[in-house]
Amino acid sequence: MFFFKRKRYSILESGLLQGMTDCHCHILPGVDDGIQTMDEALRALQKMAELGVSEIWLTPHIMEDIPNTPADLRQRFAELSTQLSTLNTQHSTLNTQHSTLNTQHSTLNTQLSTLNTQLSLHLAAEHMLDTLFMQRLANDDLLPYQVQSGKAEANSCVPSVASDQRSSASLFTLHSSLLVETSYFHPPMGLYDLLAGIRKKGYTPLLAHPERYMYMEDADYRRLRDMDVKLQLNILSLAGAYGDAAARKAHRLLHQNAYSCLGTDLHNLNDFLEYAEEKCLTKEEAILMNTLSKV
Repeated sequence: MFFFKRKRYSILESGLLQGMTDCHCHILPGVDDGIQTMDEALRALQKMAELGVSEIWLTPHIMEDIPNTPADLRQRFAELSTQLSTLNTQHSTLNTQHSTLNTQHSTLNTQLSTLNTQLSLHLAAEHMLDTLFMQRLANDDLLPYQVQSGKAEANSCVPSVASDQRSSASLFTLHSSLLVETSYFHPPMGLYDLLAGIRKKGYTPLLAHPERYMYMEDADYRRLRDMDVKLQLNILSLAGAYGDAAARKAHRLLHQNAYSCLGTDLHNLNDFLEYAEEKCLTKEEAILMNTLSKV
């Protein structure tokens, strides 16, 4: 008897990143355990643009151990936006000079083109459901996904891309959602009451990387979905970046159509690229992932 193993594809091979909205990453530099320097952030954004990602939500941590405030994060986002605008202006000038000289250096021309990031960037945050969360919720001291009439509000930077090129469907889905997380090992006291409180304040709870929570089983995921809590998949979970147990859960939840959106949860560009080359997706999974990537 012969057994045929189904062909598997890597995230890079699957086409998933083409036109993708990344709902969760830690590229905003120097504010949490993600990317630390402005140069690293710019390189990461350039690489994600080269891979085809069209829209990125920067979602730094807000938690007791990393006590960011929305005001501080908006200031850092403004600094990143300024750097991107300056970079785009420089590249535009270089492209003009290059054209005037009428040189034939195609490699240089490609570099100049890819440096123009063509990304829609927005700011939200990943909120830990810790002992201080209810106080933050009561005081509206939060950074939800904020979009109005297909255009991002004040927490946005859209360098070198027209608004009609962006994914309005993804923005509509994310509008007024609040990205939250818990400990990987145990739930916070009154988890479901916390989630209900988020909805009572007018936000849609979006639970980050549920496949990583060791205490959650199928019954927990069903209850969350019954409460209309949305689930965000870390795409690297499918490639085993967080261990075999998280990978098994991620594949199972994907086939159950449990997820509403995708995130890279990128903290380090090299780590992301390493796991993005792992052959972890069946053809069917690649199709499922591509439908989620544009929501």
